[in-house]
Amino acid sequence: MPVKLILYDLDGTLVDSKEDLARAVNRTLADLGLPERPHGELYTFVGNGVRPLLAKAVGGEHNTAELDHAIEVFRAHYLNHLTDHTTLYPGVDEVLATFGHLHQAIVTNKPMQYTAGVVRNLGLGPRVGLVLGGDSTPYLKPDPAILHAALAHFGVAPEEALMVGDGLPDVGAARAAGVPCALLTCGLGNPAELAAAAPDFLLDHIAALIPVVAGLNGGPAQAEGGR
Repeated sequence: MPVKLILYDLDGTLVDSKEDLARAVNRTLADLGLPERPHGELYTFVGNGVRPLLAKAVGGEHNTAELDHAIEVFRAHYLNHLTDHTTLYPGVDEVLATFGHLHQAIVTNKPMQYTAGVVRNLGLGPRVGLVLGGDSTPYLKPDPAILHAALAHFGVAPEEALMVGDGLPDVGAARAAGVPCALLTCGLGNPAELAAAAPDFLLDHIAALIPVVAGLNGGPAQAEGGR
């Protein structure tokens, strides 16, 4: 069926935020008297929300009080440095403009207090019709709750939507919601793991989404930039 709604993950899909996230985590670790971690390691922790990110970084999965404190420390650091180094990925402007006639939404596991700031600072708000964060529904991706909420908001059937992300939670949520999924290998996810998840589309960069959607909507499809 033709695509009427495109659902985008945020970190690793629309925005390259890994540097600001890693810096905020290491500032938190320093405040807690813990050793800082290599940025490359911290990048692998991103994608499931702030609490899992801090739990892995601090090692406090089983100490709720310690983890809650770490999240509070992190919040102050990250809110003050949301977009110091965070930028849109190349091709995002073109994609959002190309699909301006369709419904577009951001559905991310990032809590709304951070999501709203990133969306505002990078000028994404006017270009999408809905922004949902990790606390907008009771559950995080791969639970499909956030996708269900977006579908209901626009009155669109699952088969009329397309989920675009860069991680296993994105494809898991899409499958659970009955929504086709495109995964980007240029984001934060492990390309081999993404390929093994067998999404409907595996793309090298977000601009490759343009011919994919064109093909789904009855226009000329091109293979360039995708796999």
